[in-house]
Amino acid sequence: MALQWASSMGEIHLQGVNSVQLTRYFATQSGMGTGSTAGLLSVRAMQEGSGFVKGPQLTEQNTWVVQGAFQNSGPLAAQSPITQKAGLALFRQGTEQLRMEIVPAGASGGRLDGHLYGIEVKRGATVLAATAPLFYAEEWTIFQLKATVNTGVLGSFEVRAARVENQTIQAFSTVLSAVSVNTADAGVAGADQLEVNFEVKGNAARWDHVWMMDDTGAINNDFPGKFLLVQGVVPNSNGAQEDWAYQGGQGSGFNTQNDPPNSDSDDIGRATSNVVNDIILMGFQIPGELGAPGVEAGHPISSAANVQGVIFHHVSGMENSGTRTVRPIYRNIADVRSEGADIVLNQTSYLGFFEVFELEPVTASAWTAQQTKDMQWGLKVQA
Repeated sequence: MALQWASSMGEIHLQGVNSVQLTRYFATQSGMGTGSTAGLLSVRAMQEGSGFVKGPQLTEQNTWVVQGAFQNSGPLAAQSPITQKAGLALFRQGTEQLRMEIVPAGASGGRLDGHLYGIEVKRGATVLAATAPLFYAEEWTIFQLKATVNTGVLGSFEVRAARVENQTIQAFSTVLSAVSVNTADAGVAGADQLEVNFEVKGNAARWDHVWMMDDTGAINNDFPGKFLLVQGVVPNSNGAQEDWAYQGGQGSGFNTQNDPPNSDSDDIGRATSNVVNDIILMGFQIPGELGAPGVEAGHPISSAANVQGVIFHHVSGMENSGTRTVRPIYRNIADVRSEGADIVLNQTSYLGFFEVFELEPVTASAWTAQQTKDMQWGLKVQA
């Protein structure tokens, strides 16, 4: 496994509207309000002037590659000293190791405070490297950070950036790098979690298209050499075969296709049964085509696009006390199916779960764009 986690930062988890829903996708959220705005090639992205979200705690690795697209809603209001923390940070067991931070520049050459910004790579309070003010606060810039988190002279990092000008993504170039440097602020090697921080001085930060890869496996284990768009899709119907059953509950069938909705309650509306081998199988909104009213239509995906992986995310829980084991189930257009890993449900509160499928599960080959348009997903009651 190399692709470990990704987030569209707004398309499928309500872009900060509800803290309970956020914690069903992110391991931690703090200070996130109701911000939502147009993203980069997407209808929605999270927007906030403070707070952060953290992805799930993953298997610890020394080397990670992460991506985040950043834009501020206005100038960053540079001040001295700079006290904001907006950026991308790698953590190990809850302790920060290394951070790429947005650093606003003061007024210069007729430009306002914070109109331009640079970035710093920091280990705690120690700045390991910094750029001059290179980037425009109100323009999308895509950052990709590769870091080996280690002590002494065993650490290294490289930051690549690509500006977005007139909706055209420019080529990536290296803006910071260092080798033989201590990148582990906790005094021990490794990282297992990514924080996306929104704390800015002046206006509000926007983050979009976040993903996290390690350096294991044969694919998705290094800089991809291009921008990878994270597309969120939601259920829009049952599958072509009628092998699902709507079981009632607080929801109302297909009217709840945007589940989980903006509510703290368990109004999922698609309950599996107590029967082993029972399946709930759903079609999904086709990327690039219109979905349900108010649902992200999606950036058109070319038939020639390279798909790096699919992450199946679901919000699940027990309606009553007890335990059930479920598995993600995938169905291709030829009605050939493949099952994912077991997930034990033993709480009545709803929690978020996900599994990464870097390869198309039936053929174990690279996904095609068409397969992502034809795919159906659901849950199978395993035990």
